[in-house]
Amino acid sequence: MLMRSIFSACVLLLVTLGSGVLHAAEATEAAESAKPFLHPLFTDHMVFPRDHAAPVWGWTVPHGQVQASLATAHASTVADADGRWQLALGPLPAGGPYELVIDGPQRVVRSDVLIGDVWLFCGQSNMEYGVAGAEGGGDELAQASAVRGLRLLHLGHRLAAEPCSVPPGAAALWQPPSPSAVAGFSAVAWFTSRRLASELDVPIGAVACAWSGANIRGWMSEPALDRLGAYAEERAALKSLAAAGVREGRTASAQELLLREAWWRANDPGTAAGWQHAPPPDAWSVVDMPAHWLDPQLETAGAVWLCRTIDLPSAVGAAHLVLGRLAEDQAQWVNGTAIPLSGEIPDGILHAGRNDIAIRIWAPDARGSAGSAEEWQVEPAGLPPVSLAGAWQVTRSAAAATVSVRPELHFQGGPESVSMLFNGGIAPLAPFAFTGVVYYQGEQDAGNPDYYRLLPALITDWRAALAAPDLPFVLVQLPAFRAPVAEPVQETVQFGLARDAQFATANAVPGVGLAVTIDLGEAGNVHPRRKREVGERAAHAALATAYGRADGGGPLYAGIAVEGDALRVHFTRIHGGLALRGAPVSGFAIRGGDGVWHHATAAVDGDTVVVRSPEVPAPTAVCYAWAENPPVTLYDRAGMPASPFRSDPR
Repeated sequence: MLMRSIFSACVLLLVTLGSGVLHAAEATEAAESAKPFLHPLFTDHMVFPRDHAAPVWGWTVPHGQVQASLATAHASTVADADGRWQLALGPLPAGGPYELVIDGPQRVVRSDVLIGDVWLFCGQSNMEYGVAGAEGGGDELAQASAVRGLRLLHLGHRLAAEPCSVPPGAAALWQPPSPSAVAGFSAVAWFTSRRLASELDVPIGAVACAWSGANIRGWMSEPALDRLGAYAEERAALKSLAAAGVREGRTASAQELLLREAWWRANDPGTAAGWQHAPPPDAWSVVDMPAHWLDPQLETAGAVWLCRTIDLPSAVGAAHLVLGRLAEDQAQWVNGTAIPLSGEIPDGILHAGRNDIAIRIWAPDARGSAGSAEEWQVEPAGLPPVSLAGAWQVTRSAAAATVSVRPELHFQGGPESVSMLFNGGIAPLAPFAFTGVVYYQGEQDAGNPDYYRLLPALITDWRAALAAPDLPFVLVQLPAFRAPVAEPVQETVQFGLARDAQFATANAVPGVGLAVTIDLGEAGNVHPRRKREVGERAAHAALATAYGRADGGGPLYAGIAVEGDALRVHFTRIHGGLALRGAPVSGFAIRGGDGVWHHATAAVDGDTVVVRSPEVPAPTAVCYAWAENPPVTLYDRAGMPASPFRSDPR
């Protein structure tokens, strides 16, 4: 009842405040009614799929004749009664550049078109995390223009209550690599694509469509969730939004912005006064950051603002803002421009001289930490990082006890809402002939037992939507996070459950690979910066899954055999043999009939590992790396870590 009441109030507020929402709906209707002659995926500098009779489509006058040519391929078709046309070109071998020519009631020529493989990269903030903020990102940007055979398409954000025909950022263009194009581009997508291009010697197109904070249910179609019988109330809310005329959001959801920002303006003097544009320095306290973030002088939790300035010797292009995640509801601005939590600062925001940085957080329980000093800096492209550690001005602008109840919009239009990311970001891409998908998401679903069934269902859903029943998928398994633990097994795990669901899906669903990243995490940072290694491991899994290569990306648990007081653990996907790396404990634990886990010794024996403990004379189950931040000791000889696992059912 409470959820329904909140939803009813939200819809009422949307209709009452709704000029922005109605404008967004009108914009959607206009875009849908003025659909382009050629779909926006087909632009200059694109990569066209090789070795496929690949679809090309768009919209024109009903029953209009359309012809297309690319390299040696030619095709023609007639639009249907609604004006939509579709034809297939190819199959064509890798190569280029060529011109893609579309003729009919209009003529469109796309130049500098390469023919190769196109990968779709989706997920949440760790997939959205830009190259500029990754470890070694500055060096990567300096060399970007020299990279050949890669093309990038960064799709914008859009939430939609109904499936859309054209993708977000429909005016976005494919781009060859350059420092400005690469800086804010997904680091995982960039490094994966670079490795694939190097290994395959064919052009690679990378399409990035990710959103910080996205739940898996946002990336799934409403019919797919309906088939699971999942999230019925949220699906009903989605339909009510569409019926009320709320069809689409902008860079952030229009409905989310209206509701949340209306609350902030009504309840927080700082937001109402525009502190994000010019935070006033007078009478604010000073706190050294990073630290346990709440200023000791603040008596209660609530709306808290932090600000400081930095001086730069000259104007810079794109940059990356690295800040500890202080609270679940955090917003940040540089010189009055909102910066996403993934940290990308667009070109033209930073300038020579003084630059203002403001952070606004909602802290209902007065808890939070800010990570290490290395996580607090601005990283301008081509310049040394500028530290943000040290003195910040801080004030509590509204106490939690004095404000009205904040709208909790778990289903109301944020990236966690059911199906809105699918409708706005995935549906418009169909039926483009992608080579495969790399999916890096799960942090927002950590601890969600439904992830075990949602993740396979998402893969089935996308394969159906993209008309590719065997479309290869690579799942990036979540890395270590939070403080290490001493006990042999951490029974209450959140990230561990998400990792296990990813492992189980890769084992159960054909054509799904797993990139293991357990050893690349950072205890205090949910956005670890070693994205090069993540991308390279995703490329290994892609090479095995989509191209039949043997180097699949690290050992995977395959079963156990009881041998007296020991268990022999079998693995698949071993490249060059197994190796245990030194650590105080092996990372393995076993238990017997009493159900108590104990640390186990481990020894490699061929392609197996034998584990035992003097405290468990008759072992029945084994697990490895079963904790949020476990010891990581088992690798193959190629340096790839084994996935965490448990032999007993969860």
